[in-house]
Amino acid sequence: NDGGVEVFAFPSLEARFSIPATAEAAACATYSPNGRILAVGSHDNSVYLHDAARDYRCRRKLSGHSSYVKNADFSFDSRLLQTSCGAYEIMYWDISTGQRYRGSQDSIESDTHWVDWSLTLGFPVMGINQEASDGTDVNALRRSGDESLVLV
Repeated sequence: NDGGVEVFAFPSLEARFSIPATAEAAACATYSPNGRILAVGSHDNSVYLHDAARDYRCRRKLSGHSSYVKNADFSFDSRLLQTSCGAYEIMYWDISTGQRYRGSQDSIESDTHWVDWSLTLGFPVMGINQEASDGTDVNALRRSGDESLVLV
């Protein structure tokens, strides 16, 4: 992939939008629960927030990861985004300001209810990797809608 993202109607798969390429390949993408934002994680270590309610233009770039962005999840109220990267960092972001929160300094980590859980890191999935794992054994994860199961 060249870093661009294609948006298709579902289930017809009719092409709707073509989002221009970033410097490197896109690694993940997710819509906010309110449908207004598309977050795209990139191999350039950034997350791009696109205006999904209008024209899919990039409205904000979130930078801070030291490796490619692997996963992204929105909070139920669409105000926060959590991301993880290839360097095993978890970051929390305020969508409206682009401010990054530190999980150890704020209550984001413990008090936020996330729509999904795709991160292979974090308190809800501690123990998912075997004891001798270097963190590369689990590359994908998805929580069920009723939050009772996790697919690995």
